[in-house]
Amino acid sequence: RWWTGKNPVRIVIDRNLKLSPSLKLLDGSTRTIVFYCSGEVKTDQRIPVEFIQLRNEQDLIPQILKSLYELKILSVIIEGGASLIRSFIRYGTWGEARVITNTNLWVGKDGMQQATAAESKFHEALPAPQLIDAHLQDTIKIGHDQVQTFIHINPR
Repeated sequence: RWWTGKNPVRIVIDRNLKLSPSLKLLDGSTRTIVFYCSGEVKTDQRIPVEFIQLRNEQDLIPQILKSLYELKILSVIIEGGASLIRSFIRYGTWGEARVITNTNLWVGKDGMQQATAAESKFHEALPAPQLIDAHLQDTIKIGHDQVQTFIHINPR
């Protein structure tokens, strides 16, 4: 980690407890909360990982947010796949989003060849989640990345 200060709480969604206990994520080096729906919790009591069971038949996002609120965790950075990010957007439960776009895609084993038209088209075919009720606040360039900061106009 390249930043000083207290580590953030790690929050993981593992619906069926399939993550390997040997992952660094579950090493107990910082507070970790695992949300799950089914499966048997197997923990080493010396490692402080918290498990919170969710109801699979209900939407997970409201359950997670309620649990986090009860734990007094009021700010969350979502680092997930498109499906997870879309879920939070759909519920309107975001305040700020940073969209990072590489403006000079390089591919290959050594990362030294520029993407071909076909490769670029492939990457364009993977749509990013679309923000709803978003206002572009700022755009900066860092290396080959464009970083756009959006503010949610009508957060819940």
